Formats: sequence, structure tokens, C-alpha cells
Amino acid sequence: MPRRYFCCLVIVSLFPGLASGFALPVISGVDWGSATRRVEPAMRLPENLTPEPQLSNLLADGSFENGARNWSPRSWRGIRDVSAVVTGVGRCGDAAVVLRSAVADDVMLSQKVVVNPRSRYLLSGWVKTDKVVIEEKGGIIGANLSVWGGYEASRSLAGTNDWTFVALVFDSGDRTEIEVGARLGHHGSTASGTAWFDDLVLVEIPESRPTAGAGTGISRDMVLDASRNGVIVPEAIQQPRPPYTPEAREARIEGIVLLEVIIRSSGRVDGIKVIQGLGYGLDESAVNTITAGWRFKPALYLGKPVDYRARIEVTFRLKYFLSRNCRSRFHAGEASGKSSKAGF
Repeated sequence: MPRRYFCCLVIVSLFPGLASGFALPVISGVDWGSATRRVEPAMRLPENLTPEPQLSNLLADGSFENGARNWSPRSWRGIRDVSAVVTGVGRCGDAAVVLRSAVADDVMLSQKVVVNPRSRYLLSGWVKTDKVVIEEKGGIIGANLSVWGGYEASRSLAGTNDWTFVALVFDSGDRTEIEVGARLGHHGSTASGTAWFDDLVLVEIPESRPTAGAGTGISRDMVLDASRNGVIVPEAIQQPRPPYTPEAREARIEGIVLLEVIIRSSGRVDGIKVIQGLGYGLDESAVNTITAGWRFKPALYLGKPVDYRARIEVTFRLKYFLSRNCRSRFHAGEASGKSSKAGF
């Protein structure tokens, strides 16, 4: 019996006509009938957090000067004592919280917060790391701020770093309660090492609901989709392939991961939700790769860049080979090139 070898083929298909090349996603719009506010890049800078917005902090004990009684630790491996409040190391005050893991793990110290649905929020704070290593193959997230239960995460820190400001802007969607906090690792990206966190702040972005522009019937701040006449859809310009995970390869898992995303006017992708998943780490692989590496030429409406709600299909296929003494063969599905229907 000839020995078989196989490698991984990831097929990503895109709405026809958006771009050329191998890795292209299928996208289609979804309009939830509400506006998503535009966030200027300055919102993510530490200078934005003047005393006034800090007074609106929705997190209790975000500086940990009074301990962490409002916070809850968790460990993917079920390890206890992964977090602690330590003194003498705070960025400005005396205290900070530390997350430690000697093995590959996903640990988090989180707090539940009541939020307004369909509103934009800024989660920010300061992170310091010591010998943080992203242990999981294909992982890209080390120390970060995160929203539990999804894939929203701030800039990631690995290695050894002094106090660094990180921020995450996200949309609450239909949620009325969220769980946010400090994290070492993430879905499909276990990590080890030590990370300190301080001065965590969660605020609703103070912007009023947009009003329609004269003669257009739409605000420049609304998230559009393909149903809006005159919208020029996004064009993919950078699309690294999501890696196959070892467990999916071993189990020979193939199929489609369907994601709902927002392609921002900046060309970046966020607000990702898994509509249809495959498990075995493939959902996380697709989300992490798209968040970190995919870039688009943004959608245009009336000649101006706009946020665009879309769906992306990532098709995972395995490629099989026989030994060199036999004729090689492969099995790979083709991307359908068909967009998903808008709406639910």
C-alpha cells in the first residue's frame, strides 16, 4: 500500500469582480438598519484618555488600587491562581494585575459590564510583558485586551516590553452585556509568560447618532452594504491564507467558515462574527488571519470611503499526495464564487 502524504490547501473565494488572485473571499452585505459610528485614529491614542473620559469608566477597579474583587479569572487549562494583584509595579499608582502562565494557556481576568446595543466602545489600558511566547502554531495573539466570547482583541504584545498603551474599538451589536478584560493568549493562540495590566478603561464613544446628508438619505457614518445603490464594493489588496491547524489536518476536516465582518473605511477588518464554523481551530485561524493581515481598498459611496458590512467565506480544503513511486493525485474543492445572501 503506497504511503500517502498530504498538505493543506486553503481556498478563499470573493464576490466576483472584486479582485484577482488565489485568495479571494465571498462577501455580501448585511444591513441591520442602524448606524455604526466612525472612530478617528486619535481615539486609540493614550492622549485621548483625559480625566474627563476616565470619569466615565464603566469598569470598576480598572486601576486595581482597591484589589480585583469585581474581576473574575479563567484559564483554558483550568489552572488556578493565574492572576494576582501585585503592588509596587503599577504604571502610575502602586498596584497592577499580573497574569502568569508557565505553560501554553489562554488566561483572562474579566469583568461583566452592561452596555447599550448597537453602540461603539473603546477598551484601553497599559500592558507590560516579560518573556511572553505565543506557543500555539499559527497563533498570533499574546498579551492583549479582549472581549470574551468573540474575537475582538487589541494589539498583541509578545516578548518583553515596558508599559505599552493598547486599545480596542468594538461595536456592541445586539449585546446588552459584555465581558471584557486583560488576557494572555486567545482562541487558537495559547501563550505563556508574564503580563502586567494597569489603568484599564472602558467608555462608550461619545458620538451622537448620525443624521442623513442633504439629498442622500444616508449618513456618511453609516455602515453600508450591497443593497445601497451607488456603493462601490471593497476590493481586496492583501489576503494572507489562514493556516490549517494540526488537529484539523489530522482529523481531515474540510469545509467553509462563514464570517460576518465590517470592512472599515480604513481598509482594516473588525467586528467579526462566526456565522458558520468548522471547529478544530479553523474558525480562529480564519478570524485571526483576517483581523491581523487582510486589507481592503474600502467601499465608496458618493466618492467617499465608507464602512461596509459583508460576509466572507473561507473554504478549507486538504490536498493529498501519493508517494513518489506512484502517480500523484490531489483532492481540492473549488471556490464557489457565489456570495451569501444579505440578511438573516
